[in-house]
Amino acid sequence: MPKPKETTPLFEEPEFDEVEYVRSERNRSVIVMFIFLIGGLAGLLAGFLQLQGYTYLSVLLFFVLAIFLSKILTTIGFKLPQRTSHKAINYLIFFAVFLLFWIIFLNPPVHTVSSPQVVSVQALYSGHYVAISSTSDVYSINTSIASVPYMVHLSYRYNFTVTSLTYSTAGAASSTVKDFHQVGNNVYFNQTIVPSNGQYDFYIHWQSSQVSVNDPVEFVFRPTAS
Repeated sequence: MPKPKETTPLFEEPEFDEVEYVRSERNRSVIVMFIFLIGGLAGLLAGFLQLQGYTYLSVLLFFVLAIFLSKILTTIGFKLPQRTSHKAINYLIFFAVFLLFWIIFLNPPVHTVSSPQVVSVQALYSGHYVAISSTSDVYSINTSIASVPYMVHLSYRYNFTVTSLTYSTAGAASSTVKDFHQVGNNVYFNQTIVPSNGQYDFYIHWQSSQVSVNDPVEFVFRPTAS
């Protein structure tokens, strides 16, 4: 009787190595935590650079770290995953964390990169400053105290410098430059308001070393009847 031929299986499933699997997953977990740390610190640094006016350095920082991320991990001593999907997940984590911390750094309560806010407008009347009532930055000026010195108090997280003060009547195409004096966050100027129901739009132009965009601060005088 002929002896049956021995056949070689087309695929032989390797023996599952539980110890190696646990070691590999632990290594992946440590890599993810380290990438999270790198991305978070780099995102905060990118936000700081943007506040200094170096947005291009923030973008450059992201690309440099993304290009050399694998090199950094291997230099430290991590064993990189072999599967392409695992590598892609690492880069996605880096991108998401970097962007998240960059955004967090540029927004309240950490930082405020918007224009200063008008806290109050006061008029010098009878030897002392009197606060003027307002609704949504529209300040109603009694015409009896229209032609007096005014003080505008601004609030901002950083030191800033007022570069110019201009105003125009409502609907006017041109504006008038005003002389002013700045002490801290207070801006002082003299203004004669014509006794009428017209509207006067004021713009305080400012700059700060912490931001690269200088939007003017706007507030409105609206004279009222005597």
